[in-house]
Amino acid sequence: MRSNLLLKFKRVLVIGSGPSGMEAARVAALRGQQSNYLRKKLQIRRVASACFHVKRYETDELLALIKYLDRQMRKAGVNNQAQ
Repeated sequence: MRSNLLLKFKRVLVIGSGPSGMEAARVAALRGQQSNYLRKKLQIRRVASACFHVKRYETDELLALIKYLDRQMRKAGVNNQAQ
């Protein structure tokens, strides 16, 4: 029943620049919803910096992940808007 409810929604708006938001927008697009991803222009580097301090991720690795997800979102047809 839950999956039928999700199929009724045709548009998805994801707000945020983290990897999880990028993946959510990409998966929604792959599932056939019109996916829109809204982020601030300079926020990606802040997210990478915060992740490094909180979980000790390497900033270069996280930026590479974000670039990869950005390419995958474009391939999936996500409308990516920076403000």
